[in-house]
Amino acid sequence: MIIYRNVTADSVVVDEKGYPQLTDMRYATKAEPAPTDFCGYPHYLSPEQVSGQGHGLPTDYWDLGIFTYEMITGGANPWLTGDPAKDSEVGLYSRISGHKHGQLAFPEGVNPSPALTSLLNDLIHPNADDRLSVFSRFCDHSWFAEAQLNFNAIKAGDTRAPLQKEVQALLQKVTKASVRLTADKFTGDNKQFAAFSLSVSDLSA
Repeated sequence: MIIYRNVTADSVVVDEKGYPQLTDMRYATKAEPAPTDFCGYPHYLSPEQVSGQGHGLPTDYWDLGIFTYEMITGGANPWLTGDPAKDSEVGLYSRISGHKHGQLAFPEGVNPSPALTSLLNDLIHPNADDRLSVFSRFCDHSWFAEAQLNFNAIKAGDTRAPLQKEVQALLQKVTKASVRLTADKFTGDNKQFAAFSLSVSDLSA
């Protein structure tokens, strides 16, 4: 019951196995009571965030839809026009609030499959309750069936990621070129670390 509220290209990194990892938890909060604050990137906000009447878990599903849209379009966003005058926060919020289900447009030359189009339209659904019901059967969506994804294997870390070799090669390159950093010896009060997994003697070493 934690809302992440920061599923963006800037907050997702890839680990040594090629698996995506979320970083930057500054916008995360409990889902209950429903928060009403304004936080995050304007072009990622869901309609319920824009209205300020309270939002919950469906906000993250909206973010996932926007993030996926950007991934398949090479960085385009459904609410940004490229015109600074039209892309003011007021303009963005107007387009987000006025979005209708099934009317998601794509840049010229981007033609996602019907299954992917269906998934994006359902994730970027203006009604939060409909978005939540879609996510309850998310793993069974036809787009994932086409890709033959095994979500249990992914969850267990047993699936070989497509970019694993490339990631490991980059890590090796960076490791060879980087300077090894050494930590200064800690001289403070060790009592505050007593309940940690490392022993106090380890911290003093």
